[in-house]
Amino acid sequence: MKRDSALAVWRRADAVCFDVDSTVTLDEGIDELAAYFGVGAKVAEYTNKAMNGKMLCGAVLCSQLPINPLPLSGSVKFEDALQARLSLIQPTASGLQEMLRTHPPRLSPGIKALVHALHARGTHVFLVSGGFRQLIAPVGLCCCVVCCAVLCVYKYDLRCGM
Repeated sequence: MKRDSALAVWRRADAVCFDVDSTVTLDEGIDELAAYFGVGAKVAEYTNKAMNGKMLCGAVLCSQLPINPLPLSGSVKFEDALQARLSLIQPTASGLQEMLRTHPPRLSPGIKALVHALHARGTHVFLVSGGFRQLIAPVGLCCCVVCCAVLCVYKYDLRCGM
């Protein structure tokens, strides 16, 4: 799509949806969560292997997870990969609250101004994520996106613990 065509679409839009991780924010929420809980390198290793189809059932990392092994094909379902990473992280409600207090979301440059400009012209703005409401809602607050417009694909509730 050419630049002029893309701008025309933006100008006519009644609503705009933004992905949160590494778009509205500079970071991936799951990576920040893992780093805060001290398992950033392990989660990154797992993510890399799973995404590149190199996760083998007999792998050391796989044997450390308290869940069923991943398929040998390297084809990992989103839910399975997320659950595996959460099993490594083992987040707690109090730890999550402390992480958000001490490490608030880092917004991408210009996103607040863009959201403000869209709101000013009557465009509805939605934040969409495959992550968790507890990590995404503060991003919505920072960007003045109302909570009901923050949509999290995965319904896992971090407040419940593991």
